[in-house]
Amino acid sequence: MMRHLSVLLLALAFVGCSTVEPAPGMETGALSGSVGVLHVERAELGRELEGRTTLQAAFARYEGIDGDSVLRLLGSHEAAPLGACTVVDPTGALPGSALPGAVDEADVELVDVGALHVGVADTEARLTPRTFPDLASVLAGVFYAGDANLPAPSLAVDEYRFRADGSADVGAFDVIVPAPAAPSGVALLGADGTYAHLDGRLAEIAPSDQLTLLWDGEDPRDFVEIELTTAGQTLACLARDEGSFRIPAADVATLLEDAGARLTVRRVRLTPFDAAGMDVAFARVTASRAYPLSVR
Repeated sequence: MMRHLSVLLLALAFVGCSTVEPAPGMETGALSGSVGVLHVERAELGRELEGRTTLQAAFARYEGIDGDSVLRLLGSHEAAPLGACTVVDPTGALPGSALPGAVDEADVELVDVGALHVGVADTEARLTPRTFPDLASVLAGVFYAGDANLPAPSLAVDEYRFRADGSADVGAFDVIVPAPAAPSGVALLGADGTYAHLDGRLAEIAPSDQLTLLWDGEDPRDFVEIELTTAGQTLACLARDEGSFRIPAADVATLLEDAGARLTVRRVRLTPFDAAGMDVAFARVTASRAYPLSVR
């Protein structure tokens, strides 16, 4: 049986950005089990903070494959280890691309939980199951996905409510999940002391020196994903939500020159909940902001 999410057990103080720790997620060697994942991605667009909310959910039973690989298939496994950066393979987000080499006996079944409802304050969106096409005889079943016109969580109502009608495979549930705030006060500090506050103005960086990303630290429960996308390639980093993260010069050097580059800063909160029929279930709620960059 799978254990609790390791992210919920990471209680030690962060000892520095050079320390590489396991990424938030599950640590299990078990080759069978079940897991449910709820995703909410709130993306703030522009200086007026107009946003778009993307909803996804999947509930899986699996055999012949480890739990970490299942999370990768479900898009719920971070690209970089905690405290480190890595260049993301452009195909890494495709279902099945993160599967281990020998998966002939692997079987991942995406099961139905009935209609799924997601709400903020007095506004609610309803998701219905969609059939997932068979993927190399490994992944099949139903999943949930869509955009929703939900208001952004506020100081008064900083939570999402998830309700599932339930099915023969997974029991009905009704859970409240606290929502993180979108990152604010984002700035870049160069090795030479150059400071650029990213408030909508185009910042320019050189792919040669280390960079320090600064932001307003929020909550020790949260993590921050940092993505620098240049010429179709993404450098992904994962940090604790402590207000700063140093990107070593060796990682910055992997960036490709691009006048239309983009920096995305995403605050992530993982919250476990009980779902009858699942060994582990959790919600991954994120709030992100994107900033234009020029890499020269």
